[in-house]
Amino acid sequence: MEETNIQGDNFSFDPCAIRFDFMNVFWFVLYATLFIVAVGGNFLVCCVVLGQKSMRTVTNFFLLNLAISDIAKGLICIPFTFVINVLVPYWPFADFMCPFVLYTQAVTVFLSAFTLVAMSVDRYVAILYPLRPKLTTKKAILTLITVWALALAVPLPTVVNSYVLVNPYKNSTEDCQKGLCLELIDNLVQRQVYSMAIMCIQYFVPLAVLTFTFSRIGYIIWIKRTPGEAERRRDERIASSKRKVSKHSMCFPYH
Repeated sequence: MEETNIQGDNFSFDPCAIRFDFMNVFWFVLYATLFIVAVGGNFLVCCVVLGQKSMRTVTNFFLLNLAISDIAKGLICIPFTFVINVLVPYWPFADFMCPFVLYTQAVTVFLSAFTLVAMSVDRYVAILYPLRPKLTTKKAILTLITVWALALAVPLPTVVNSYVLVNPYKNSTEDCQKGLCLELIDNLVQRQVYSMAIMCIQYFVPLAVLTFTFSRIGYIIWIKRTPGEAERRRDERIASSKRKVSKHSMCFPYH
């Protein structure tokens, strides 16, 4: 609870104390709702896909992997983020948890992004090239193994450069002076390059792939007529013309 020391008319405020007020309760309700929906909803998806043999398709394997990444994100990102951003302004856990949590959070985000990219490419090939062999279960599993390998490998520098630093802001006297979990790279250029690389791999590249693939899919489905659709409409026009000719012949007077 919030701690205050009363000495006459003077109040000393502890910036490291846990605070319980209306806003913290409000954030707790939001975080709890998000946690229940993320973990519970995706757990149901896993049960449906794994519980029914007919649901174990290639597309559902991608959905299963996406659900697993979202469950991990809900279990790791939401509780730790709530504690250090809402309850206390410092890192209250063990020092070894700092690199583990930051690394795992990055892995779950990469896992979701790479899985979405793999799903979009699979749908792109299936719709634009329908005569090509479909992705088999074995190839889908190999694709998911590659996704996991990339998601685990890309944020490895986070493990090396994450520390619990005590009093990192020495010029501040009003902030809590306990340890903070931070990812720090001493070299400024390396830090900027790494941040830009993470941003591109995590956000811009998947966004570009998803935009391209789904734009092409939408164009093929909603705008461009496929050869089969064109032939069907041509046959309907020919059949309609034949019916009109037949009716005209039946009504034409014979002499």
